[in-house]
Amino acid sequence: YNADIFNGLSRTLIKSIDVGTGTISAYTHGAMVAQCVMDSWGAADADWPRMLRSDMFSTYQVATGGLKASDMDTQYNYAGNGITAIDPAADVVIAGFGVNDNNAGVTVSAFQNSLLSVVDKIRTKQSCPIFLVQIPRNLTTGAQYDKYGAAMQNIAAIRANVFYISTAEIWSSLTWNSDGGHLDAGGKIAIASFIEMKILEALKIRLPYIRIAGKKYIAENVVTEKHAMRIKGYEYI
Repeated sequence: YNADIFNGLSRTLIKSIDVGTGTISAYTHGAMVAQCVMDSWGAADADWPRMLRSDMFSTYQVATGGLKASDMDTQYNYAGNGITAIDPAADVVIAGFGVNDNNAGVTVSAFQNSLLSVVDKIRTKQSCPIFLVQIPRNLTTGAQYDKYGAAMQNIAAIRANVFYISTAEIWSSLTWNSDGGHLDAGGKIAIASFIEMKILEALKIRLPYIRIAGKKYIAENVVTEKHAMRIKGYEYI
């Protein structure tokens, strides 16, 4: 995984792209940079952060499969073979671990110590809000990835500008891959919509509409405050 890639032992090289009679248009990233510090839930094809609104968020993943919070603690500042650990300034940081920790039998207290250290390392580089996302319980298999939410809540209570997001209210609406450790396409869209809503609420950003599980609802149909929203000079509707 990460050690293999950082040291150049494996890579994916794109030599050509054939779009037939189609065209390729420039991709416009959102104005808000979201640094995502995660395991496979924020890396490669298993990640959900890429399901965040692309017109609002530009994601910058610091993640790879198989990591526990303790692994990220030792590797967050990692620089291998000339690759420096210099991250762009973020508007929000989203961090979440729990699947590999649960599978390895990591205790909640040990998890808390590791994640607290990760948060402190992030803070040396980023001054923006940090959101700690509870990994949901898999209600089908009973895997309690969620148990580390208590540790996240404790960390949010002792560190400034750090917020805990519980996912308990959407557990029943999430769908999983057959491996039991990753969300499927629908599940990723659902959690992205939920986390997106929680982040915007914490930042006190109001939209003329809201999204729930990937579906758009006109704000006039719900009790909420609405006003024009501008981020870094960009206006969103």
